[in-house]
Amino acid sequence: MRKNSFLLLLLSFFFCAACASPAGEFHAGIELVTPTPPQAALEIATPKPTPEPTPKPTATPSPTAEPMPTPVPTLDPDGKYIALTYDDGPHETYTARLLDILRENEVRVTFFVQGKQLQSDEAAELLRQAALDGHEIGSHTWSHIDMKKESEAKMRSELSRTSNRIEEITGTRPLLMRPPYGNHNGTARKVARELGLALILWTVDTKDWSSNNAAKILQEVRRAAKPNGIILLHDIKKASVDATESIILWLKEQGYTILTVGELLALRGEPEPGIVYRSGAPVG
Repeated sequence: MRKNSFLLLLLSFFFCAACASPAGEFHAGIELVTPTPPQAALEIATPKPTPEPTPKPTATPSPTAEPMPTPVPTLDPDGKYIALTYDDGPHETYTARLLDILRENEVRVTFFVQGKQLQSDEAAELLRQAALDGHEIGSHTWSHIDMKKESEAKMRSELSRTSNRIEEITGTRPLLMRPPYGNHNGTARKVARELGLALILWTVDTKDWSSNNAAKILQEVRRAAKPNGIILLHDIKKASVDATESIILWLKEQGYTILTVGELLALRGEPEPGIVYRSGAPVG
C-alpha cells in the first residue's frame, strides 16, 4: 500500500515539472504570450513648435502720377511749321475746354497771359495744367497796357509782376512776351531786353476779337497761313475755341507741323531778349 502511494507521488512530481516550462513555448496546442505594453504608452508626446506666421509684405505706395510734357519733336529746319498762339487768358470755361481739345489732338501752343487773370486759384490751376501739358507760357503784361503810351516804370512793373506770377505758378520764368495790340517802341524793347523777354507779334490775325464767328476765323487762317507763321487767337473768345479743332485739322491736312513759338524761333537760334519777332525770324 505504501509502495503504491509512493509511485503516485512520484508521477505527480514529474507531471508538475513538465507543466512548469518557460513562457512562450507551446503546450498542448496553446501559445502563451507575454503582452507587450502599447508603444504609445511608452512614448512621451513632444509638442510640435508652433510655426511663426510669415510676415506679409508691406505695400509700397505708388508715387503720385504727374502729367509729363510732350517731348519736343526733332525738327527739320526745312520743314513746314506754324505756331498757334492764344492771348488774354486764362478763361475759366473756355481755356479749360481749349486744353482738352489740344490734348485730344496732341498739339502744343503758346499762351500769352495777362497777370490780372491769374489771381484766382482756378486760373492758377488752369495755367499750371497748361504748363504740365507742355504748352508754352508767355507774358501779355499785367493789365493789357498799350506800351506805346505808358512810362518806362509802368512797363517794367507790368512785365515784372506778370513774369513773377507765372513763375510762382509754373516754376518757370517766361522768355517771351506779346505787347498788347502789337504796340511797342524803343523804351518797351529796352525794358523787355532788361527783363529777358523777346517780343512776339504775328503773321495771321484771325480777327476773332471782332467777328466772334468760328467759320470766319477758320477762313482767315486758310487765307493767310504760311510756313513759319504765327497765328493770333484769343482763348477768352468762345468762337476761337470753337474754331480750334477745325484749324488744327486743316493745318495738318496742308502738311503743317504745329509748334510753340519758342520751338519755331529755335529753328534759327534762340530768341533774343528785346528783339521783335513777327514769324520764325526777327523783324528786319
